Amino acid sequence: MEAAFVILAFVGAGAAYYYAHARQKRFEAALQAVAAAHGLDFTPATWRSSAQIAGTVDGVHVVLDSYTQGSGKSSQTYTRARASGPLPADLSLAVEGFGSALGKLFKGEDLQVGDAFFDGRVLIRGDSFDTLARLDDAGRDAVLDALAADVQVTDGEAITRTSGHVEHAYELEAMLQKVLALVRALDHGGDPGARLARAVAADPSPGFRLRALEALVGRRHPAAKDAARAALDSDHAPLRLQAAMALGAEGAPIVEAAARDQRLSAALRLDAIDWLARNHPAPDPVLETLAADDAWAVAAAAIEGLTRRGKPTPLDTLVRHSTADDAGLRARVARALAAHKQEAAAEAVALTLLKDDVVEVAVAAARALVRVGSVRAVQPLLARGEGLLTSGELKQATRAAVEAIQSRLGDVQRGGLSIAADAGPRGGLAVVDEE
Repeated sequence: MEAAFVILAFVGAGAAYYYAHARQKRFEAALQAVAAAHGLDFTPATWRSSAQIAGTVDGVHVVLDSYTQGSGKSSQTYTRARASGPLPADLSLAVEGFGSALGKLFKGEDLQVGDAFFDGRVLIRGDSFDTLARLDDAGRDAVLDALAADVQVTDGEAITRTSGHVEHAYELEAMLQKVLALVRALDHGGDPGARLARAVAADPSPGFRLRALEALVGRRHPAAKDAARAALDSDHAPLRLQAAMALGAEGAPIVEAAARDQRLSAALRLDAIDWLARNHPAPDPVLETLAADDAWAVAAAAIEGLTRRGKPTPLDTLVRHSTADDAGLRARVARALAAHKQEAAAEAVALTLLKDDVVEVAVAAARALVRVGSVRAVQPLLARGEGLLTSGELKQATRAAVEAIQSRLGDVQRGGLSIAADAGPRGGLAVVDEE
C-alpha cells in the first residue's frame, strides 16, 4: 500500500512538472511571437530568471516577463508588462483608496490637479509642474482608463500584470498596448510649458486650467502671459482673477472689479485686495473705497493694505469700523489711526479702543497713541497698563506710548506730568514744583 502511494506521488509530481513545463513553453512561444512583431529581443528562461522580451517600441522602452511572489504552496506567478522612457522616475499614479491614506501619513498629501473627479480617484506623486503638464484632459482620461484596466504608474514605469503565465500572443499584445497607450498619453514631448499653456486655453476643467496657469506663473514661464490672456474670458472667477493678476497693469481693471464684486467669495476678494495693494498703478483710491465695505474681512484687508503703504484710511471710515463686532477689524482700525497724527478725533477713537477687552486691540491702540496721543492720553495709558494680570505686551505698549508723549513735550522732568482741567480738548501741561 505504501509503495502505491509513493508511485502515485511520483506520478503526480511528474504530471505537475510536465504541465508547468508545457505552460512555460507556451508562454515563451507567445513572447517570441510578440517579440517578432515589434522587433524586440527574446531572452529564454534560466534557473535564476524567467523568460522575457525587451526593447524599444516607438521610443518607449518595454519589457514583458513573469515573476513569482512568495514560496512553496503560497507562491503566485504573474505575467507583467512594463513601459518606461518618457516618464520621470518620480512619477507614480495609482487608485486612490484606503491604502493610500497610510502612504499620505508617511509621504504627505498627494498632488492635486484641480479636477475634483480625477483628484478623488487617483493618487498622484511627482514634480508638480511636470506632472500637471502630463495630466491635461487627454492625460487624465488615459489614466482613468488605465487604472480601470489594472495599469498604474510606479516610479516612472507603466505596469500591468495578470496571474499565471499568459500563453497566447494576443493576450501579451493587449498587455503591451495598455502600457504603451498610457505612456504615450502622458508624454509631453519634453515641453511641459507648451502643454500647460494649451491646457489653460482649452481644458474642460476650469480647476485644472487654474492649476496649470498657477504653475506657469510660478515658474515665470514665457508662455504664462499668453496663457493668462486666453483665460480672461472664463466665467470661472478664480481662473479669471488669476489670469488678470498674472498680466500686471494690463489686468488691473479686472482685479479691481473682482475686489469690489460683493457676489464673489471673501477669499477671492481678499486675494484681489492684496494684489491691488502691491501691484495696482494707483491703489490708494481703490483701497479707500474698499475700506468702507460692509464685509468686515474686505474692510480689514483694505485698511491693512493702506497701512502697509503708509497711507491714511479716511478717519470717518475708521470711526465707523471702530465698533465692529470683529476684533480683527478693530485691531486694524487701531493700527491705522497712527497715520492721523495730531488729530483729536483719531486720539479719541484710540482711547476708546485702548479699553477693548481684546488684548490685541488694546495693544494696537496703545501703539497708535505713540503718534496720535496728547497729554490727555497719559492717565488712561497708565491705568490700562496697571495690574498683575495685565499682559506684558500691553504693559510695554502703554509705557512706550507714555514715554513718547512725554518726549514730545520738551524738557519736562519725567514724573512731573499732570492733566490740566481747563486746557481744552487736547489737554495741557503743568509742571510740578520741585522741593
